[in-house]
Amino acid sequence: MQLINNSNKPDGPDRDPLHDAEACAIRLLARREHSELEIERKLTLRGYEPEITAQILAKLVKAGHLSNERYAEQYVRLRGEKGYGPQRICIELSGRGLSDSQIEQAMLEDQTDWYATAQRAYHKKYGYMPPEDYLERSKRMRFMQYRGFESDHIQSVMEP
Repeated sequence: MQLINNSNKPDGPDRDPLHDAEACAIRLLARREHSELEIERKLTLRGYEPEITAQILAKLVKAGHLSNERYAEQYVRLRGEKGYGPQRICIELSGRGLSDSQIEQAMLEDQTDWYATAQRAYHKKYGYMPPEDYLERSKRMRFMQYRGFESDHIQSVMEP
């Protein structure tokens, strides 16, 4: 059985890797926002040369399709809505290739009430019953720290 190529794209060595890489990056960005580092990693994993990847990144940034600042703002908002605190969000963003200034700017522009977010995360996990003993209290505090909340957020939730 012979496969028929009905597409207008040539197969094999005649394909333009620059065009293919750009199309791949745009498909990725159509699904959700990505940081520059994420797009770079994904294109590299798909086998595109570093020079082509750099060209595509520059083109997408210049066209406004790719923005670390926009990505950071969206990421802070979404992770806050899922019950994560500012410390964890900052660490995650730095792991995704954003600079400290971009992270700081996104955190400053965000209007999340971290005390209310901590309250929701705590009550979702533990309900409204106070901890029975010191060990249970310590366990709950560690959970909130793992979630990325600062000590004053945790104290406000833990106080009766």
